[in-house]
Amino acid sequence: MVFNPTLPDMAKVLGTFAFHIIVLLFLLVPANASPTSAPDTMKCPASSVLPRMKASQPERYRTFLKEARSIRNGRHIVWKIERKGLKPSWLFGTIHTRDPRVFTLPPNAFNAFDKVDAVLVEIKELLQPTSIKLEVWKHPELAMLQDSRLDNLLPPEETVELATSLKQRGLPLDLVARMRPWYLTFNLGTLTCETRLIRAGRGFLDQSIAQKALDKKITLVGLETPLEQLQAFARVPDAFMLEALRRSLTLPYSNDDQLETEIDLYKAHDIGKIIALGDFFLADQAIAQSYTQYVVTDRNKIMAERAKPYLDKGRAMIAVGAAHLPGDEGLVELLRKQGFTVTAAD
Repeated sequence: MVFNPTLPDMAKVLGTFAFHIIVLLFLLVPANASPTSAPDTMKCPASSVLPRMKASQPERYRTFLKEARSIRNGRHIVWKIERKGLKPSWLFGTIHTRDPRVFTLPPNAFNAFDKVDAVLVEIKELLQPTSIKLEVWKHPELAMLQDSRLDNLLPPEETVELATSLKQRGLPLDLVARMRPWYLTFNLGTLTCETRLIRAGRGFLDQSIAQKALDKKITLVGLETPLEQLQAFARVPDAFMLEALRRSLTLPYSNDDQLETEIDLYKAHDIGKIIALGDFFLADQAIAQSYTQYVVTDRNKIMAERAKPYLDKGRAMIAVGAAHLPGDEGLVELLRKQGFTVTAAD
């Protein structure tokens, strides 16, 4: 079944971070955003990176597959939440992209709108980009370096390397030198194909879900605030994110190809591989662990706690980025610890 994403224009999707955060999608929204939707016939000249990974790095590819298989609850995007005496609730993992292929929802996710009284999304301001921008501008310290510059955080030879990579992408280092590394990483993540969808006015999947809830007079609940999402990224040490940025600039795969890979895996409901792919690209355990702790795990605990009062009543649907569902500390396991029976339903 296909969702019709006729929604206001927002901003961008961010490479291998496409499952992890929403608020940053709003930072470059044009003031005159159009409510029209992009045609589904728009094609992106991109291809999955997995065949190239397998051919060029067979050992690492096998490690990647092993890690993906080890991720608990990593093969589903729709889950049924039950407890004796309650009507069922639902958990749906989204991907924060405008690509029309992801709007063909599994039947249980689509039909849940006729069976719920509340829809719980990451932030309820999904359809209010101006309010999100204002929140961001009130806290510039989260996105901008206050007492330093990027070229002061690196040895001279690495500064030259960074400046060269940025120049190749049309960005002088001086222009972005005050950006926190995580913020610059996201700005560099603007995707050519995604930009075409932005200009055509297409909303992304989570927005469509929020709009669908409002259209059906279903209570819309935010599990986080925009500020909390920004703070999650800001907690990752600048040194870690700067190293992740430097590594990302050396990858032999374009942002379009990375997102294409994620979309292919998402359509196959293989979220474990998407998570393992992110670790593969970071290629540093300390960076991956820090990023996962602040951006995924800590937020999972907040989401589960805030969702519980609605799940205790039954007839609720949680719709958040799919990266929040799997793993030992993912939402599926956290909800089971709350006493719910959570079973795959896609």
